[in-house]
Amino acid sequence: MRLAADLQSDMGRFLLAKGTELDDSHMRIMRIWGVTAVEVESEEKQDQTPEAPPAALATAQEIMRLRLRLNDLEYPAIKELFRLCSSRLVRSINLNPNKAKAFLSNKPSGSSSGVLEKLEGKYRSTPEAILGSGDVTLASLPAFLSELVDIINNPRCSALEIARVVERDTTLTARLLRIVNSPFYGFPSKVDTISRAVTVIGSRQLTTLAMGVAAIHSFQDIPEELVDMRDFWRHSLMCGFACRILASYTNTPNSERFFVSGLLHDIGRLALYKNRPRESAEVLATARALRESSERVERKLFGFDHGALGGHLLKTWNFPLVLENSVRYHHSPMGSPSFRETAMVHFSDVLAWALDQDGLETVVPPLNATVWESLGLPAVSLSAVVEQLEFLYNQTARYFLGDE
Repeated sequence: MRLAADLQSDMGRFLLAKGTELDDSHMRIMRIWGVTAVEVESEEKQDQTPEAPPAALATAQEIMRLRLRLNDLEYPAIKELFRLCSSRLVRSINLNPNKAKAFLSNKPSGSSSGVLEKLEGKYRSTPEAILGSGDVTLASLPAFLSELVDIINNPRCSALEIARVVERDTTLTARLLRIVNSPFYGFPSKVDTISRAVTVIGSRQLTTLAMGVAAIHSFQDIPEELVDMRDFWRHSLMCGFACRILASYTNTPNSERFFVSGLLHDIGRLALYKNRPRESAEVLATARALRESSERVERKLFGFDHGALGGHLLKTWNFPLVLENSVRYHHSPMGSPSFRETAMVHFSDVLAWALDQDGLETVVPPLNATVWESLGLPAVSLSAVVEQLEFLYNQTARYFLGDE
């Protein structure tokens, strides 16, 4: 059976996209959200779905095998991701065949281990040294963001006090109201003040969201040759949206916290780009040339990766411990004291990179099997997760990116 229309819950939350082939995992989602009836297509219409051209699909599969080279392609979750991402990559290849050809023609020769061993300790440093260097130290929290941190760490802070602090920053106020009135929340009537937003979303939830948005926007003048900030935002949002969806699928409360964990997971990259631009350029060039993960190259060069640096930054800024841990350990989740949150960020990062059709040169980080198993989701459920993620991103990203 295939859905004939987008499926929403009674509260207006998007669940599944039109055209979804329904299976047991989708039925589970419907039971969770109390859906008792859906509209499905007739069998005649279902048979009209065009198949991908074999040559284009073969090219897409070859690309995905290279991008997933750090993962076990026979592991159920990765096998399903390979299938889903290959079929989606076909259209991108048809639109830009030269990019696909360039990627496939630039294959690394041999193992990356020997090259990485030669880089061992080349720029050995500490998070403290990196955060305290550069034109502007990152070790001290921007004043406005410091007030938000004080609020989130003070359970007795009132909704009125929260609204007063947020409203002092007109840019952040505009960003938050744009997000609150987007399909991300799907409220039936417009929310036009921060005090109203605090009421309908919750004080801690809105403050957490404000902290995440303000933290990312506190990084200015990142060298363009290192990162396109729009691409960085796109990946961060995909990861954040995936965390929020996984939280809802697993009946985990306070989905805003998970969204912000995903949004901030790569903040350590920005710190490296800001204060170590030359070394960061070498990390990126080496990772691309070897088809290796950037975090592994970082560990060889610096002695730690961007996750550890980001976690240290959030600790220095006195962010909540669960956010610090989910950022610090998202590439080494088994060591996290906040395993549940970190597990969702870890898998969401893998998912976001796998689905990225623009960043073909980036390999997908290795998925920790224990993390996937801890989520308690069958591999077939990934189809529904991906469909919801793509819908949420397409409907909502522009409100975060400032296109609305």
